[in-house]
Amino acid sequence: MARRCTVCDHPQREAIDKALMDSRNSIRNIARRFAISHHALGRHKKRHIPTVVAVALDKHDEALGIDILAECDRLRNAALQILEQAIKDKQGRTALAAIREARETLKMQGAMLFEAQRQRQQRDRTELTDLSGLTDEELDRLEQIARRVQLIEQP
Repeated sequence: MARRCTVCDHPQREAIDKALMDSRNSIRNIARRFAISHHALGRHKKRHIPTVVAVALDKHDEALGIDILAECDRLRNAALQILEQAIKDKQGRTALAAIREARETLKMQGAMLFEAQRQRQQRDRTELTDLSGLTDEELDRLEQIARRVQLIEQP
């Protein structure tokens, strides 16, 4: 049976990942510090670090998107409150301005949601399978197959 990535299974994986991302550290120094082979570190950096970074970026983007949509809600609600008060006070110009503001905010929010949905669908169609659960041997075998396919496809 193939082995899992020794770095992924290491109790100090978080510290190792941080050390790998610090350009001042060489792989050999990190290997000595954590008692892991430099080959395993190199494979881990090439194959698993990008997945970790992508997940972190997705979480950051998701939080930012939620904040932006919440701000749109706040602005739209404020415009609707101004509209309500303007109607009570019979201030036609203020009411019309509040309607325009609420409409523009809603339009902007809809456009953002539409674009986010379009991008999600596009990403889902083109997204590769997560390979982080594969063992080093399985990943090596996939790389060998990919090299063979590239040789066949080249003219």
